[in-house]
Formats: sequence, structure tokens, C-alpha cells
Amino acid sequence: PCYGRPGMVENFSLQMEQQFAQDFIFTLGYVGSRTKHLKSGFSFVNSISPSAFSYGSKLSQPLSSLTNVNLPYTGYPTNQSFSQILRPYPQYYQLNSGAVLENLGAADFDALESTLVRRFHNGLSLMASYTFSKTLTDSESAVPFFAGFVDNGVGAQDPNHLRHDKSVSTQSLPNNFVLNYV
Repeated sequence: PCYGRPGMVENFSLQMEQQFAQDFIFTLGYVGSRTKHLKSGFSFVNSISPSAFSYGSKLSQPLSSLTNVNLPYTGYPTNQSFSQILRPYPQYYQLNSGAVLENLGAADFDALESTLVRRFHNGLSLMASYTFSKTLTDSESAVPFFAGFVDNGVGAQDPNHLRHDKSVSTQSLPNNFVLNYV
């Protein structure tokens, strides 16, 4: 992983402008950004390997009900599930990687912007603009623990495929219309 690495943002845009009459100007543009290395809290360093899923229902059974199981260390509690001893650190349930600047998150922003400006001869200027946009992310905020993605306490749906956790951001504003005058 790239812990401690600063976030990276790539911005790009394309814009066309057309003057229809002496006082009418129409602008149409695309704005986008790709962001990676955002703080996300998605590093599951103590997850079992997907290859262990072949054990099926045995994963949820307590160790005390199983035979021929090698315990990780002497005195390991046998009331734990079989899946717990398959973890890299079986003595812990979950390790918080946020303290080491874990930054596996990413975000994408795409927007179509249009603007119509009309300038009158007496100094009055009107502008109408509309923006259609979408923000997709798997890292909702600077403090992801308080973000909408993890307030159910679950975190990533599949720690082995984090890209599948991207969804529309709670901060996304898909439609924005502005009318102003000077």
C-alpha cells in the first residue's frame, strides 16, 4: 500500500464558446477530475484470504466444536470462530490502519456546464448557467469514519476489490441552475 503518500488530483476541461448575436454568448464545457490516494479507512490488513471461503459453514463454527485444528498459540480461546484463526493476526478482530495514514480511496468528478450570457446596451448583463454533474467516490470525507459510507459500521463490501465500493457521493450536486444579473 501507499500509506502516507499525499493525495493526487488530475483536472481536465474542454470548453467551446459561440457568439450568436452581438450580445448573446453561449458556452458549453466539460470539466472532470480524477483523485486518488484519499484517506478511506479501507485497508483490511487482518482479513481472511478469499481462498479460505472454500471452508464454507466451517468458518463460523467455534473452535471448541472442531477437531484437528492447530491453535495459533497456547491458551488461544476456543470460543472463537474457525475463521478467526485464519486471519494474519488472529488475536485481533480488526486493525485500524487510519493511524498510519492509510490512503486507498479514490474519487471521480464529471460535469457538463452550459452558460448563456446576454449583455444589454444600457450596462445590464444577465447570465443563466446550468451544470449537470456526478461525483463517484469510495472515500467520502477527510474523516471517513464519520462519512455515510461507514456509518453502518461495515466499511468496504469486499476488501479484496475496493473499486466495487464506489458510489455516488453524498456531497454530489447533480443539477445546479444559476440565474444572475449585474
